[in-house]
Amino acid sequence: MQEKVILCANAAIKAEVMRLQELLKDAPKLKTAAAAGLIERCAHLRVLLDALEKDLSENGMTELFSQSDKNPPYPRERCEARQFANLSKIYQSGMKQLLALLPANDPPEDDGFEAFINDI
Repeated sequence: MQEKVILCANAAIKAEVMRLQELLKDAPKLKTAAAAGLIERCAHLRVLLDALEKDLSENGMTELFSQSDKNPPYPRERCEARQFANLSKIYQSGMKQLLALLPANDPPEDDGFEAFINDI
């Protein structure tokens, strides 16, 4: 069973790598080649985040915890919730770096300021 889960994760990672490469098709080839490791990391993080998100949806962000049988249990943040928050920040940072590889599509919008300054 564990092997089947790993195979599914590997397929999901490969699919995400292909999705990211398609997204970055307009980026300079040299830059995307240099960022191959970052693409792999972001793909892996996306698959992990999806799995953690599913777990958190099913089991919640908190769990009841007690240090001993004498103390009543209290809600505390689950490890998975903390992992999700940390991995999400790392993923967002990596995606920001990948999207920075794309060329700027639109020139800045002319608001008339340059013409106003030049007329003075």
